[in-house]
Amino acid sequence: MTASSHGSLGRITPPQPSILLNPGPVNVHDRVRAALAYPDVCHREPEPIDLMTTARAKVTAVAGGDDSYTSVLLAGSGTAALEAALSSVVPQHGKILILDNGNYGERMYRIVSVHGIAHTRLEFGWCNLMDPAEVDAALAADPSITHVGMVHHETSTGMMNPLRAIGEVVSRRGASLVVDSISSLGAEEFHMRADHDWRPTAGWQRDVHEQQERSPLINLCGGRSDSLNRWCRAVQRSVTC
Repeated sequence: MTASSHGSLGRITPPQPSILLNPGPVNVHDRVRAALAYPDVCHREPEPIDLMTTARAKVTAVAGGDDSYTSVLLAGSGTAALEAALSSVVPQHGKILILDNGNYGERMYRIVSVHGIAHTRLEFGWCNLMDPAEVDAALAADPSITHVGMVHHETSTGMMNPLRAIGEVVSRRGASLVVDSISSLGAEEFHMRADHDWRPTAGWQRDVHEQQERSPLINLCGGRSDSLNRWCRAVQRSVTC
């Protein structure tokens, strides 16, 4: 972008249209761009409420949820949605095991650390696949662990972690699974019900964006409706989420 003199603030000249090849943001479809020009509407009116309800139902279905599951739309980046989920689901006396084999596993660790959430970290090393047997051993060794956090597609290395196998372990141990699916939902196999009743699923962003041509900077967290309602009442670490 370039700025030319136009009053005290200057005028921004938009760049020529281009194809984005960077990891993260993708090109917005013309239909979405046109929809953004919709007249201003109060967010408490029926039209935006109906739109939100429809979008939530569709993305829950994409993730394999049925009527007992729901999703929440959040304005912000994938990291914002992930932080909202992690800071909301682990109760005050709970503890989360973070599985880390790349940059985004480390990001989950940083989030729970900043929020003062009780946690432990199982590091596999970059480019090493997560081992369900090691996860099982970690859960067996520490019965106080109530949640497990992991990345489905570790974008920093391009690795697909064995989500279903780890889900089986977590379910058998009676814990809840928090999944960062920012770069997998909509592109890779992902099914909340079949994969052992995951509670929240955080940051449905990049590939849903590419598949459904939606607006950027809108992300979702989803899980079982009863679990989400319970967390809303029991866990509050921030005012907004």
